[in-house]
Amino acid sequence: MDLITNDHSIEVGIRELKNQLSHYIDQVCAGKQIIVTEHGKPVARLTALTEADNRLARLIASGEVRAAVKPKNPRPRGRLRATGSVSEIVINERR
Repeated sequence: MDLITNDHSIEVGIRELKNQLSHYIDQVCAGKQIIVTEHGKPVARLTALTEADNRLARLIASGEVRAAVKPKNPRPRGRLRATGSVSEIVINERR
């Protein structure tokens, strides 16, 4: 159950937020601010994006900047080859 703290914000626990995410996203789109709580303590805030948040998208669309082509830290490709069993590797890593 959510607790409305004022006309512009709602406090909601993590479990409730997870279970009713679409509802709370709709609330954010309607102008509400969602304060996420964990064990009754505020831990995060959900708010609608502002024009400043969309600035990069506008710069990319206008051609003033280019979006990154590849991730900054790409993940290594391929499979790692190990010698021995997984159990042996774990035991050796714990030493």
